[in-house]
Amino acid sequence: MSKSKSKRLRELIAKGAVLLPGVPNAAMARQVEQLGFDAVYISGAGMANATAGVPDIGLLTLTEVAQLAGYIAKAVEIPAIVDADTGFGGAENVARTIRELESAGLAGCHIEDQEFPKRCGVGKRRLGRLPHRGPGISKALRPSRREIDCRTRGDGWQNQSCHRCAARSGFHGHRANRCARGRRF
Repeated sequence: MSKSKSKRLRELIAKGAVLLPGVPNAAMARQVEQLGFDAVYISGAGMANATAGVPDIGLLTLTEVAQLAGYIAKAVEIPAIVDADTGFGGAENVARTIRELESAGLAGCHIEDQEFPKRCGVGKRRLGRLPHRGPGISKALRPSRREIDCRTRGDGWQNQSCHRCAARSGFHGHRANRCARGRRF
């Protein structure tokens, strides 16, 4: 199931921008699907706030995120992408996170460029380079990465220029020039 959804997600991305309404649970994901959207985004803040009643500061564990996101992914036929926070630690933790999310049926995930444990709002400390670009994390991912589409999410635009964020993410040239404050690359 996850493999076909991952393939569908990659096909959608190859066509251009993909609208991803954010949801905190399976009932809302079904509504997104019924409205005709091609994919759904599972909000980390939504899961933390709606499920546990806690702020989005990394209080949910990998096990909880994988379980909750898995319920959502299995409730719909469209691809689901989940907020995987910081990957829940260092290189080996990121590799495990991706394996767990893929096993739970997710088509994709994104990993933030914050330190772990993460912070919310102003004063976030960001990593010098995005987590899975580092040699340790890239090496840890090689044996585990199969179908799931894992991407980075840089929060640096809040206090850095878009060009600096683009450089940290590995984007250069025309892709960096299209970046606007507060928008995805």
